Formats: sequence, C-alpha cells, structure tokens
Amino acid sequence: MAIGISNSKRTAYDWHQEKSYYDIKNTIHFQFPIISPATKNNGTMSVLKSSHNLGEIKKVKNIKFSKKSVNTFKPTNIKNIKKKFKEKFVTMKLGDVCIFNENIIHRTNKNYSKNIRFVPIIRLKPSK
Repeated sequence: MAIGISNSKRTAYDWHQEKSYYDIKNTIHFQFPIISPATKNNGTMSVLKSSHNLGEIKKVKNIKFSKKSVNTFKPTNIKNIKKKFKEKFVTMKLGDVCIFNENIIHRTNKNYSKNIRFVPIIRLKPSK
C-alpha cells in the first residue's frame, strides 16, 4: 500500500525500481487509488517514461530519511537518467488502474493536500 501522508518524507519513495526490492523476476505491478483520486497535489506516483528499457539497475544507494521511514534504492546515476527520460505524473481517478513493469524508474511525490492518499499495489509473479 502506498500511503501519502501530508508533508511526510517518511512514506514517500525517491526514484527507484521495484526490482531492487526482491529477487523474483518478470513481475507486473498494478497500482490503483481507493477512497480518492491520485493527483499531483496528493503525491501521486511519477515515472521516467520508457526507463524500463534500461533493464535492472544494480548500482543503487540505499536511502532512508529516518528510522521510521521507508527505504529507497535510488540509482546512483539518477541525474543522468533523468536527462534522458521525461517525468510523467500518473494521475488516476477512482476505478483507474496503472500497470507497470518492475524496471520502470518511478517515485512517489510529496502530498500537499490535507488528506491521506491510499493507493494499493499488487505485484504478480510468474507461476512455476
């Protein structure tokens, strides 16, 4: 569950790939808003469009803002990557679903609203 708390760094991820968090290969990810839409104002996810074509990035830095915050495995060359790929905000209405590749570079953004944003994430892995 991606939870966006107003003005919180604790629940926001910086640029990363889902692949950095586990060893399972070829997963597909689904994200969808519940309760309220996902907007730029409430910290929706953004992606670096087509960055999944880079494949898995193994040179990452583990960033943690505080003892209670989430970890982000940020690519060490993110500045160069951001020059090559355009940022796209994933705004979603209730009922929308975002399907994304495990290697797309993405982040959650700061929530500027007074409400908490709830966005469940489902990861599907191939069967054996």
